[in-house]
Amino acid sequence: MLAGTVHAAHPERSDRYVQIARKICTRTRVRMPRPLKRLFCRHCGSFLSPAGTRVRLREGVLTTTCLLCGEQMRRPYRSGND
Repeated sequence: MLAGTVHAAHPERSDRYVQIARKICTRTRVRMPRPLKRLFCRHCGSFLSPAGTRVRLREGVLTTTCLLCGEQMRRPYRSGND
């Protein structure tokens, strides 16, 4: 995704790219692929860079916290030992 390559130089531009991608998906009624969906905050729409997030692993749940809006997104995960 273009937002990831531009984020180091222009963080505000990467947020705009995420906004445009979400708008295209809603207009054309196409689902955004899961790997791309995990690159932005569901609540504020900002690009989730490693510097702008906090990631925690606990009891089979991956919790990603957006440091801009403070919201948490939770996803289940399976460890390699299962």
